[in-house]
Amino acid sequence: MYDYFTKLNDYIENSSVQNPEKIALIYGNKKFTYQEMDNFANQFCHYLLETGVQPGERVVVSLGNCFETVIGFWGTLKAGAVISIVSPDTIGEKLKYIIEDSGASLLLCSKTQYDSIIGYREMNITLKEHTKCDDPRVAAGPGVEPSRRNTRQPTRR
Repeated sequence: MYDYFTKLNDYIENSSVQNPEKIALIYGNKKFTYQEMDNFANQFCHYLLETGVQPGERVVVSLGNCFETVIGFWGTLKAGAVISIVSPDTIGEKLKYIIEDSGASLLLCSKTQYDSIIGYREMNITLKEHTKCDDPRVAAGPGVEPSRRNTRQPTRR
């Protein structure tokens, strides 16, 4: 049986090996190669694992069309987690509902969104700014196999 999830998870890594210097993403006036994208994704993956995100858990990314969303996407898949992408315009009660309903372990969002739900103390929200790729582990993949748990369940219950 063809495993679509694993193939998607391996795409950025395989591309970084086969075409390391080829441009993978242009954002604004910056260009990123497949190797750079894979390194950033590895860094974010390690961050997720260090914060306790487990394979099969959900991560909500709500940043819009930007570089960080792309890195969040690939890094989350590398960690074996499930990504839920939410509009950056979603704030307050609606964002709280999406996080709770999806069972997300982590929210990657803007400060404005974070401030809109900060009153909900029962939620475990992580806010961290990450601006450079200087972690020595970035070249090493996480070694996490994508989870088979919950891969067929819809996000909404």
